[in-house]
Formats: sequence, C-alpha cells, structure tokens
Amino acid sequence: MIDPNEQGAVRALDDTHIPTYPFSGEQMTYTNRHRIHSQNVLAVCDFDMRFNYVYAGWEGSIHDTRILEFVLMPPSDFLILPFRS
Repeated sequence: MIDPNEQGAVRALDDTHIPTYPFSGEQMTYTNRHRIHSQNVLAVCDFDMRFNYVYAGWEGSIHDTRILEFVLMPPSDFLILPFRS
C-alpha cells in the first residue's frame, strides 16, 4: 500500500486480469499463469479513488512489467502529474 502522505506519491497503479473469450487461434496467448483466459489491464488511480489512466487489451500471458515498460516508452500518453496538496 502506498501512503498518500509519502513525499512525492501522487498515484497508485496495479495490473489486473479480466476474463475474456479469445478466438480459437489466440487462446494460448490469452492464457495467464493460472491457466485462465484473460486480458491484462493496467490501471492508475489517485488517492481519491478516481481512475486517471487505464490501458486494456494486453494478452493474459504478458507480464505486468512488460506492459508498464511499454506504456512508459516514448511517445507516451502516460502522464506523471505533479503532486497537489
């Protein structure tokens, strides 16, 4: 858990898996480590529980770190906003 009072902490992010029903030719790539077909979704929210960023559609077999690395590569629409008190 990130402490919202921590210096510089402005958002919290996490990945989650959403169940999906892929086409027969894509079933292996959408199979996650629990052997369930899913899409991996990156979500960012502020400490008022408002979503600021959602990136959906990655195959369930893709690791969370790969998605974050992709989102942060330029050109990126992932904005890191300054802290407001």
